[in-house]
Order: sequence, then C-alpha cells, then structure tokens
Amino acid sequence: MKHAKFSMFHFHINKQQSMKLVLLFILLITFNSCNLIRLLNTSERNDESTEEINSFLSKRKYHFDYSFKNIDSTSYLLDDSNFRLNDSSHYSAIQLRIYDSVGDFYSGYSQCMGSFYDVKAINKLPPPKNLYPYLNTNLKFKDELELIEIDSETKLMLLESPIKYDYIFVVYWTAWSNSFSKRLLQKVSKIKKKNQEKVLVILINIAKDRQVTTPND
Repeated sequence: MKHAKFSMFHFHINKQQSMKLVLLFILLITFNSCNLIRLLNTSERNDESTEEINSFLSKRKYHFDYSFKNIDSTSYLLDDSNFRLNDSSHYSAIQLRIYDSVGDFYSGYSQCMGSFYDVKAINKLPPPKNLYPYLNTNLKFKDELELIEIDSETKLMLLESPIKYDYIFVVYWTAWSNSFSKRLLQKVSKIKKKNQEKVLVILINIAKDRQVTTPND
C-alpha cells in the first residue's frame, strides 16, 4: 500500500513537472513573438492626459523639440499597411522612425526588432541603417503629421523643417510601456543633446487621451 501511495505521489510530481515544461515551452514561443517581453516590462495599458505626459517628460529632463499626442480617431492607421513601419501583423507601440533632410524615410526601429536593443544603432550620426528586410521605405515625414494633434501654423513650420536638419527622429511612445519607452527616449535625448542643430526630435504619445476634470467641471 505504501508503495502504491509513493507511486501515485511520484506520478503527481512528474505530472506537475510536465505541466511546467509545457508552460515554459509556451512562454518561449510567446517570447519570440515579443508578447512575453511586453508582459514583463510594461504596466497595464492606461489612457494618458497631456498633463501626465508633460510631467513624465519634464521629470526625466529629456531633450526634444516637440511633443504631440496621436489623434485617437486615427490611431488605427498605424496598423494600416500605408503607415505601418514594418510587415508585422500588428504595429509596435514603441517606434523610432528616422527621416532625411527631404522628409524621405531613412531608417526605423521598433521594440520587436533586434536592432532596437543595440545602443550603437541610435547613438551617433549618421545613424546606421536598420538592415531589417521588410521596412516600409515608402513612409514620408509629411504623412506623420496627419496622425497627430497639431495646429495649422505648427504643421506648416514642421513641413518646412526637413531642409533645416540632417535628420528627423519621430518617436512613438507611451508611459505605460515602461522601460521600453524610457530606454528609447533616453537614447534619442542623448543624440539630440549632442546634435542640437542637426537633429529634429518629435515625440508622439499614442496612448488614448484622458481628459482631466477639475472640481468645477
């Protein structure tokens, strides 16, 4: 009887171990699709107000030229083949799109590309081009301005800006994405600080807008 109990207990342990191996295998597959990375390094998806965004950026003293919010009603276009950075079935929440002095696409990175984690990729000028084979080279800087909350005067000024700079860095980010956005913002901030006259940096927060109400509302 004792032997039978021991066998059942041993079988139960082996079953638990097998389940753990199966779960580990599933997690490894998920890791390859970047979902595990997001799970381990991001907070819960939250809406973010303009006040919260400004506070987040000023607290960390990032160097940049403009900060905008993505228009909520057009956010789906980032997943459209005409606006998407690469051939992924879903767009990445954190992206860096680099344009040249005439507003043509130069290079780009996202959180699910290996080169995104390479510090050398975006810490010098000219930036090394990303060799990822499926980047959307048809992207234009002017099209980015159709997706953000911006007044006509500022829009016109930005349309004329490519000729004033060697490169335009457009960063898509969110506060809830935690270390991914922080890491990218830090790198871009450093290159802006070192190259004030050569790089135009535009930050675009893609979290849905959260309206902050006051006690009098």
